Amino acid sequence: MAITYQEMAGSPQEEDSRKGFRGTRTFLVDWDVRRAAVAAILGNAYTYGGTGPWTYPDVPGAAAVGVKAEPFTHDIETVSLADPTAAINSYASYAKLIVTYEVTELETEELPTDDATQGIEPEVGYLTYRMDFAGTNKVIPGMGLRWTSDDEPPSDANFAHFHRMTEIIHQITWHRVPEPPIAAIRGLINHVNDAEFFGIPTGCCLFDGATIEREYLLSEFFDRLKQMWAVTYTFRERRLFDGAGSFIAEAWQREYRTDPGSEGWQNIGDADGNPLYASGDLMTLFTIHPLVAAG
Repeated sequence: MAITYQEMAGSPQEEDSRKGFRGTRTFLVDWDVRRAAVAAILGNAYTYGGTGPWTYPDVPGAAAVGVKAEPFTHDIETVSLADPTAAINSYASYAKLIVTYEVTELETEELPTDDATQGIEPEVGYLTYRMDFAGTNKVIPGMGLRWTSDDEPPSDANFAHFHRMTEIIHQITWHRVPEPPIAAIRGLINHVNDAEFFGIPTGCCLFDGATIEREYLLSEFFDRLKQMWAVTYTFRERRLFDGAGSFIAEAWQREYRTDPGSEGWQNIGDADGNPLYASGDLMTLFTIHPLVAAG
């Protein structure tokens, strides 16, 4: 079935930023063929022998990643929706299709081989990093503190010190992941590192969780659009120091003890001797499933 598209005035709209190119084009099609038009625009590259999405003119690697369809006018045809699950509004004229394009093509490079025309398949898996911070105030009752001038506790029974607890937030995004390690993510949430991790000492890095997003890749090495994943992990680093400024290990397993004569950051656990946080190998979060790796 041939579909006629009419690009509207004011289209296209283009945006370039550090995240790359993003463009939108707006088309009119007959209302009755809007779904067929959307299917043609996005393609069916995940089906063997399927077609890819529309590409954006003059922008290498830019392809359609989404389409929004809406009525162009309000000339609704009278329809009695006795069963809204079986019927939908119909319009006599056009549907407006807003097509979003993004750059998804991978850059490739030549290797110094005997065959000068031989390239390499784009690398699967790389990391990007972002550091941030957050803080809370830890209330330390006055009974566990002493004035340095005379080594006496505060005389006010209600006195408390609001100790600033600043955490370093590490966000590590693992790109082009064939299959996210869901089991490892679930098993390690709220665990601390059992060994040094990205330069963070044992017991000082807490795995907070992960966000998972789809990535779509185009390349001369792929005969169709390829689906992978981007997994962003959030880790919280806690750093504690003693009164002399020396670093205290296992920071997530410690609380400030206020008992007179035993004041300071000390390890604490439950009544059975278990620590506050279980520990684990956080590097398993970056392990590809063995069946995927072997395939």
